[in-house]
Amino acid sequence: MIATALSSIVPGRHAATQGPDSNFWYHPVGSASSAGIAVKPDNAMAVSAVFACVRLLAESLGSLPWRVYKRNGERKELAQDYYLWKTLHDRPNSWQTPIEWREMGMAHLALRGNFYNQIVINDLGETELIPMNPDRVKVRMQSNRRVQYQLQRAAGDSVILDQAQVFHVRGMSTDGLVGVSVLEFARNAIGSAIAQETHGASLFKNGGLPTFWISRPAERKFTQQARDNFRAGWRKLHGGPENAGSPPILEDDMELHELGLSNRDSQWIESQNFSGLQICRFFRVAPHLVGFLDRATFSNIEQQSIEFVTYTLAPWAVRWEQSADLSLFDDPAYYSKLAVEALLRGDMTSRYTSYNIGVQGGWLTRNEVRELEDMNPLEGGDVALEPLNMQPAGGGPDQNEQGGQSGKGKPKQKPAEDDDEPTAYEKRKQKKKAAEASFAVLLNDAAARMAATEIHGMGARAAKASEDREKWNQWAVGFYAKHQAYIVKTLDPICTAWLAQTGEKCDPNTLAASVVAPIGPIFEAGADIPGLLEGWKLTRATELATTLKERFFDETL
Repeated sequence: MIATALSSIVPGRHAATQGPDSNFWYHPVGSASSAGIAVKPDNAMAVSAVFACVRLLAESLGSLPWRVYKRNGERKELAQDYYLWKTLHDRPNSWQTPIEWREMGMAHLALRGNFYNQIVINDLGETELIPMNPDRVKVRMQSNRRVQYQLQRAAGDSVILDQAQVFHVRGMSTDGLVGVSVLEFARNAIGSAIAQETHGASLFKNGGLPTFWISRPAERKFTQQARDNFRAGWRKLHGGPENAGSPPILEDDMELHELGLSNRDSQWIESQNFSGLQICRFFRVAPHLVGFLDRATFSNIEQQSIEFVTYTLAPWAVRWEQSADLSLFDDPAYYSKLAVEALLRGDMTSRYTSYNIGVQGGWLTRNEVRELEDMNPLEGGDVALEPLNMQPAGGGPDQNEQGGQSGKGKPKQKPAEDDDEPTAYEKRKQKKKAAEASFAVLLNDAAARMAATEIHGMGARAAKASEDREKWNQWAVGFYAKHQAYIVKTLDPICTAWLAQTGEKCDPNTLAASVVAPIGPIFEAGADIPGLLEGWKLTRATELATTLKERFFDETL
């Protein structure tokens, strides 16, 4: 009974032969359209307009660079040393490239409305994002207002994941928990397109002729067997596209009568185009981007492409960025950005004209322009230029040496003459003191990254400490050996720059050993590891920064 019912909904599947672990139970059944077609992601992708829209969205978003930034007051800077840079920009997991992972995620969002990933910390303390089949995930809100995810694995067992363990990108949602599937609302348009393609394929399979009927004089009636034989012979001679146009031979005063409308009369091609345009509306894709060029002109096609980036791709990019900020970033100073600006660049002449305006206006530097064009920076290219005919209001030539109304500015003061030339030691001391301010910023940033990596890596197995303390201690020793190597790698360029700036040498290996040394309480019997890590979130970065600055500024190593 159940098998019969399911077979009528999902043709070609027999539920009675499926075990409880079979993928059958986790494939979407599909929503029946008004055309009688059950619309599912698999058969929807067979429609050219759906496939083109999904591929356009997936490839466009997948090709965008995903970068991590750090807020530094009112400024921002690339955070290439932050631990999530590798995950989001270089490699989300061990087997997928960034474009493959984002393409798949965008396809999940376009067809199912949700993209789920389990957040996993590997043996190196690196964060990996493991995609989960949306059809196997159930989402529920708990009483404490935390979202819980139940993943049904292929082996048949299920696992419960907290929202801190899942990176979830939602499409447009009606309940705030899961995104809605475009297919659910576009089922009639897609179902009609499937029905039209099926009709066309059947038409050509049967010879591409109009619907007709054949009559025979009343006194020469067919027996049932004769009718079946005649119909089978007709299909054999005239069915299929290879037999199209073969002239029929009618005997015994038979007559052929056309029945119903031809494909031209029923505007079959126009109906297909209309279904395709409807599908484009659901995915908010400009028709010319998926091959409908009837209404595209040279004057508007560029503007439509810009609108695709602005109104279609940019909202999706914001969903990805804000989902990552919510699920992956613990430090509010860091955030991620998908660079959609690259898709908004016009032709070379337009770009270079706009760059020239920005550089000459003083609000764009030459190196910022070269970064946009993926070119190496120039020495001195970070200085913003200022036109000679511009000055602060009320200023004069005596004030800024760039022209203006004379007599408006204040006369320049001559620098005070210094009779005593500083000694070499005093010069070196002054140079070191001047370098401390800038290097303090570098050390604070390095300490924050080291602390975040340490807490994140230790937190992945903090709960295991109470289960088997000896085994956990062995794992922790191995973790800190790798973490110390990470600290050396982080500090090495800073030590090299400090030597070049001050002439004083700092050994990154010695520094790494000094900041790892105070971890003894972790290995004490009965230590509350989760509690220690919670405390570290408030103090660890400051402690590491203090130690590093003491070793840099107070001692010569």
